[in-house]
Amino acid sequence: MQRVKPQIRKLRNSLAFNICALLSVALLLSWLVFQQIVQTKMAILNTAQSEKLLTAIALFNSELGSLRDILALLNSNSLLTENATLAYEEQRQQVQRYFADFGQAANHISQIRWINLSGQEMIRVDFSAHSTTIFAPSLLQNKSSRYYVTQGLKVEAPKVYLSPIDLNKEHGEVQRPFQITIRATLKTNQEQHLIQGVLVINYNLNSLFSDVRALSDEQVQLQIVNIDGFWLLHTSPEQEWGFMLEQPDHNISTANPGAWSLLHKDMVKMGKVINGELLSFNTIQLSKQYNVEGVTPKTSEIKAHNNKLFVLAISPPNILSNIHQQALLTSLVCGLVMASIGILVILRKYKFQQKLLALSEDIIKEKTDLDNLNTKLTSSLEQQQILQDSLVEAEKLSSLGMMVAGVAHELNTPLGGALMSVSSAQGTIQNLKNSIEQGLSKRTLDDSLMHIEEGLELANNNMTRAAGLVKSFKRMAIDRVSEESLEFHLQHLVQDIFLTLKPKFKTTKLTITHKIDPNILLNSRPGILSQVLENLIINAINHGFIENQSGQITLSAEQQDEQIVIKVTDTGCGISVDMREHIFEPFVTSARSKGNTGLGLYFVHQWITKILNGQLELHSEEGKGTEFVIYLPISFSSNDDKKEPECAKT
Repeated sequence: MQRVKPQIRKLRNSLAFNICALLSVALLLSWLVFQQIVQTKMAILNTAQSEKLLTAIALFNSELGSLRDILALLNSNSLLTENATLAYEEQRQQVQRYFADFGQAANHISQIRWINLSGQEMIRVDFSAHSTTIFAPSLLQNKSSRYYVTQGLKVEAPKVYLSPIDLNKEHGEVQRPFQITIRATLKTNQEQHLIQGVLVINYNLNSLFSDVRALSDEQVQLQIVNIDGFWLLHTSPEQEWGFMLEQPDHNISTANPGAWSLLHKDMVKMGKVINGELLSFNTIQLSKQYNVEGVTPKTSEIKAHNNKLFVLAISPPNILSNIHQQALLTSLVCGLVMASIGILVILRKYKFQQKLLALSEDIIKEKTDLDNLNTKLTSSLEQQQILQDSLVEAEKLSSLGMMVAGVAHELNTPLGGALMSVSSAQGTIQNLKNSIEQGLSKRTLDDSLMHIEEGLELANNNMTRAAGLVKSFKRMAIDRVSEESLEFHLQHLVQDIFLTLKPKFKTTKLTITHKIDPNILLNSRPGILSQVLENLIINAINHGFIENQSGQITLSAEQQDEQIVIKVTDTGCGISVDMREHIFEPFVTSARSKGNTGLGLYFVHQWITKILNGQLELHSEEGKGTEFVIYLPISFSSNDDKKEPECAKT
């Protein structure tokens, strides 16, 4: 019993330590869960703010873009141009009627005016929901003191000046109900227009502001603030238009100095927490402004150079508080669950010590099984490597067999012709002998000698042709086993390849041509290059065309600076997108059922990139043919340390 007590005390101490550690971990995990939930919900809130900001700015840009188009359309009418055949007053009345018709046809226009250089209204038409008012000359006002007139006169046509947004005023008083207005002006001149001055459109933005106000909800509230910090749009309408209603305290700089300071630092800001609120904002630049010299705006008007708006998306403090409360509750629940589960696990741990030993023995057994399986896998990989080497050797033998077949086929014709010529000459000699015994005439002698001479000449030509073929095939055979770089003409190499492949084309409806400058001289490895071109041509024959299909294979080359660009092009069926992605990988083929190994293009890629120091590109489209493009350096840089890949040596 005395021996058991220390073990029990030790187990109790271990239990207490494990529980304390578990509680610490649970507390840490709860904090991490809390942070993750807060970050996730804040990210969702940021996304909602961003979407509403983008929507509001899109509404503004669309409306302002329409306003510019409307003003340009208004100015495009020929009635605005001075007409020498009409009296001034008659033409002015025509323009008045045109303005009235135009404003009735266009939405949201509240006024159209034509103001001269001195600021005097020359033509004015007002529009309301139910009426159109054309002002008599005696009722026209002088607007020279208004900022949009002085600014508009400084902007040369065809540029359009957009004023700041404010409330429309008549005779110095703000109209009620409020008419949210932006003014667009376009300068007119004496040479092209009836009146020299500015065309002014008062555009009613009540509908736009209503649409933007409708975007607000409980989580995200939109506000619009001008450059002086006054609200044009607020969740509490009484806070709006403080600069027009002589309420200077209704200003964000007073209500929220932190947000006001942030607005002047950046054009755009997303997800900034200020005074418990989540704030995002973006900036709308209405138009480029110009300084006005010698003009002091009234305190109730906006300065003309302050033509910029801030669109704010604000989530109130209660939204952020709810997020933190929900995250805290969830994290506490997670912490309690994890702590409860952990304590149960710790308590059960002592009951399963023996079982853990048994499990350890099982793990050792499984490890042994895994080692055995790994050994089997290693053996399988070695067998796969042997199989791959065998396939490489088969590919080489196939190439050699094709060359031998080409030699036999091409030599058969000249050697057969030479044999026939020699046999004919022998027959002629025998006939000549018989004639000598029977009595030789001069004519018979001359005919026999001429026939023998023609036969020998024909035999000589055929033997010369056969010798040339043997020389060509010998050159290809030597080049393919040589590992040294040589200087050679590319056209000669291609002609030798065409001779080898000639029997292959006789069994198809395909034609092959080349377009190669005979002056292209390469210093490279001709044997490897000939194998590359031969494989590409055979690949086009086997895979590029269906059986008995007519087509064209073209091999072309040109020199570009210090490299040669070789193209092998066919007019066949092309390569599918899925196949193009893996075309240069080993054992990839679309005709495995026909005995193809899928190593041809893999070898081509390895030879070009690893041996010839070049590059290979593939251009193909289904139904429109295939093109392989090879880029090779003119001069091959030999490197003793650079060894030929095993696939090429096999």
